[in-house]
Parts: sequence; structure tokens; C-alpha cells
Amino acid sequence: MKKFKLHWLSGEPKEEIVEGTDIADAFAHAGYSAGAIRALDWFEEIKENKKMKKFKVFWITGQEEEVEGDNLADAFRRAGYLSSSLLTLDNIEEIKEG
Repeated sequence: MKKFKLHWLSGEPKEEIVEGTDIADAFAHAGYSAGAIRALDWFEEIKENKKMKKFKVFWITGQEEEVEGDNLADAFRRAGYLSSSLLTLDNIEEIKEG
């Protein structure tokens, strides 16, 4: 069984974990109808034991922040940023562990 995290347009519940052989199966097992998918903003498969990459973000305001994801775009999405927020960045560094 695969796990998926659901993110709803309404924001409530903010995140929900469902399980199934694929996203359609997981959605059905959670009791949702096919029409309910219109209320879904996006979903992601939760990969077990997968190490995410960490990035240090430097904003033009002087603030610094760490974000993590499968890649930089995923890290920004997980942190809740829109692609337009890239315009307010000063620098980004990948944090190497080890």
C-alpha cells in the first residue's frame, strides 16, 4: 500500500493521509466520491525512508530560512511558497549532510 498526503483547496483539514494501491484507490478507500476530487488542491505520495534535500534560503530582506523537499521546487511548494516568491530571493544554498 502507498500513502498519499491530500491538500485541500479549502485548507481544512490542512493535510490528510490516505492509503491505497494508487491515488484513485486511496481516495476511494478514504470514502471520497469521484466528484470530491474537484475540492483537492494537490496530493503527494509519501515515500518512506526517502531522505529529503535541505536548502538554506536567503531573502532580500535579510531573513534566512531552511526548507526541505525532493528538490528545490518541491521544497518551496512544501513550505507554502508560490513560484513568484523566487523574485524576492537573494541566494539559495543546498545543505549537505555528513
